[in-house]
Amino acid sequence: MSELAAVNSSIEEAPLTALLAAAIPIPDPSPQLNERDRFTSFISSNVARHRLLYSRRLAEVACTDIDLVIACLQSLMTDSEHLVRLSMTQELGQIYRQSVLQNCAPSALYSIVAALKSSLTDGAVDLRQAGISSVVNMCPLLAPCRMQSDLMPLAALMLDMGMADEIRADGVLLLLKLYSWLREPARDRIKEMAAYWATDPSFRVRKAVTRHLNVLGPSSLPVSDGLSRDMIWGVRRASAQGLLDMLAVVEDPNLRRDVLIPQIKRACSDQSRWVRNDAFQALGGFIFALELNQVDSELLDLFTALPTLSCDAGDDDPHYTCAFNFPAVVSRLGRGQWSQLLPTYSLLCKNPKFKVRRTLAFSLSSMARILGPEITDRDLLTTFEMFSKDLEEVRQGIIGTLAEMLEAMSPAVRITYTDTLWDIQRETQNNWRHRASLASQLSALSRLFPPDIICTRLLPLALALVHDRVAYVRQVAVTAMGPLMMLVRDSSPDAFSEFIYECLLLATADTCQDRQLFLLLCQSLLYTVPTKMFCDWFLIPFTSLANDRVINVRRQLSRILFELPGESPFRAESSILVAMGELRSLELSPAAARLGSAPKHRLTLTSPATATAIGLQELSIRVERDGVEDSLNDVIKPDGGHDDHKEPFRIQA
Repeated sequence: MSELAAVNSSIEEAPLTALLAAAIPIPDPSPQLNERDRFTSFISSNVARHRLLYSRRLAEVACTDIDLVIACLQSLMTDSEHLVRLSMTQELGQIYRQSVLQNCAPSALYSIVAALKSSLTDGAVDLRQAGISSVVNMCPLLAPCRMQSDLMPLAALMLDMGMADEIRADGVLLLLKLYSWLREPARDRIKEMAAYWATDPSFRVRKAVTRHLNVLGPSSLPVSDGLSRDMIWGVRRASAQGLLDMLAVVEDPNLRRDVLIPQIKRACSDQSRWVRNDAFQALGGFIFALELNQVDSELLDLFTALPTLSCDAGDDDPHYTCAFNFPAVVSRLGRGQWSQLLPTYSLLCKNPKFKVRRTLAFSLSSMARILGPEITDRDLLTTFEMFSKDLEEVRQGIIGTLAEMLEAMSPAVRITYTDTLWDIQRETQNNWRHRASLASQLSALSRLFPPDIICTRLLPLALALVHDRVAYVRQVAVTAMGPLMMLVRDSSPDAFSEFIYECLLLATADTCQDRQLFLLLCQSLLYTVPTKMFCDWFLIPFTSLANDRVINVRRQLSRILFELPGESPFRAESSILVAMGELRSLELSPAAARLGSAPKHRLTLTSPATATAIGLQELSIRVERDGVEDSLNDVIKPDGGHDDHKEPFRIQA
């Protein structure tokens, strides 16, 4: 085992600072050397770890000293350590980029090509793959003539019959990756060579060309069809894996009908289970990519039969593949053929594997949107209710897409599921993420129900989530308060007054967490409700928290105020300006910050006739600093009424 093998897991992809801090000692042989001499010393060190460390910095050093890096390539490509050669190969693309940016002499390219030649013909597969990646990274910087003269010979060398089969297969892969960068004569030559590669004695070469034939376009279909019938199952499997890519470049419906559709049918009934598994994985996407008139009954039968297939433990699960692709197939076939798909869908919904039911739960809202309200109400509600009571992993898909699912229902049926929203809020006490998901959909849910349902069912739910025991749920819930507030204001003055009252209670809560939550609520309202509405009801309680005794509350307010956009109308509000000045002063004077006190407002709701007003009574906030005393007092008339002809908030001496 080489010296590096024992420490590879500790230093793989680690930066220099991490290596120096780790338990791998890397002594500095010459601490007084400058960076250039230090690089030269380490890259030629007898310690393999030193060489590896600086071989991973070649591109970085090339930014300032490309000549030094080019001079090191010859020794690195023959280094005794595999990881050093691999690191050097991975850096070659960026090294060439720096040589172009710095207008290096053509000899720099020759040195890079020589290093690539060594890597591309190496017996290690990871070294060859790194070389191919570096060549591809160089392509945008090379003129077609230089690519033809410098890079094509590398591929030709790899394709020499004297090379190992693995190297020749990678040579095919390299040429096909270079195809899009070459001129037409070279492209035509590669197309001609593809027919010879398809009959190569080595199945590895045939397999390599099969998987990437799509880059050659529709002209490669005869070659693809022949390889799909190959005697080696690995070649046929590569053909099945490339079917979707080939379908994407073949637009002629006749070619699809005569060549590609028969290919996937053969693959689905192949004698090798590995070929069948890959064909089953591609089947759903294949049907989706076809036109509706190209999907015949045989192809549809292959798809609907997937849930009935048995599978071994080592196989890819055809049941999960069918469930994952089901919405795509339904969207292609449309509502007209839903009756043919319904039995298959029902069978999948009862699958004992939870991962199958889970993907169906996440896609149920998409299915409902495709099929429309009538089919949804008739065929999908049973599945919706079943998944709502399933395992937590399955319920996650239902709860996360609840608003989309309700939107796809008919209005009459949708109203019957308002209790489901409360069930989710009550039954997920052990899983706060479900409640957070429900809270994030409050705005979307508020657009789905009539005003009376919003006031009686949705608004209390929103307030319950605002007071959730988990901070993240509360923070998510407050973002929906603005849209809800606007809907309630326009539909029910009484409910609006109660809603405002509940929100303002947060401003005077005993716990600093609730007061911070009130600030987050105000931050959301700043951008979601009219300016006058915010000023009438929230401005004074909002800015009064500049004198809160808890520094976290003041800092929360400071972040909100100082992040206001310059064009915001609140920038001109006197209360905002005063609060910003107070916050600056408290920040500059820690002793003065101790004079702040928590607001001790007592909020009461008075509704003599219509219950449309909110009273803020006994509001008194004093700020004492340097012998100066200011006060902000009663902001609403003592009787709780509101005078529309006067300022909603008054500052009394």
